[in-house]
Amino acid sequence: MFAPIEMLTVNIFRCICDVYVSGSGEGWDVALNAADKEFGPIRGPEYVARVTSFIRALRVERQGKFSYLGYGCQHICNDELALMTLIKAIRLKDECATKNILHDVVRISDAAIRTCQTADLIANFQASHLRQIAEQNSCDAKSAIGNDNQNRAGVWLH
Repeated sequence: MFAPIEMLTVNIFRCICDVYVSGSGEGWDVALNAADKEFGPIRGPEYVARVTSFIRALRVERQGKFSYLGYGCQHICNDELALMTLIKAIRLKDECATKNILHDVVRISDAAIRTCQTADLIANFQASHLRQIAEQNSCDAKSAIGNDNQNRAGVWLH
């Protein structure tokens, strides 16, 4: 099961892959709109740029072809799974898993400097976003508790 930010990453990745395959700019709009919706108009394009840098690194360092599915598809292929697993391993700072998965992603782990660096940028962005969500949820919960106590006090006074 993927977190929402991971599914968003897969879908942005798919859009950018479509741009390379089709030559159509429509994938950029779809990717940017999806990122803007999640991260806002300032950080959204930054995230798309990070995913694009990751794809460019893969195109340089990966041996062989790469498979991907269409935007919004609820399934995931092996190549996409390897990418998401790599990014998650980096985000969780699991060096052993990162090294093992990197071989599956690029097929020669010794030469994958750009791929690692760009995956790290995505992982750091995701970690930052997940922290912001957790902090917001914590603030919302505290606010709800405070409001609940105020409501009870109001009821008791009547």
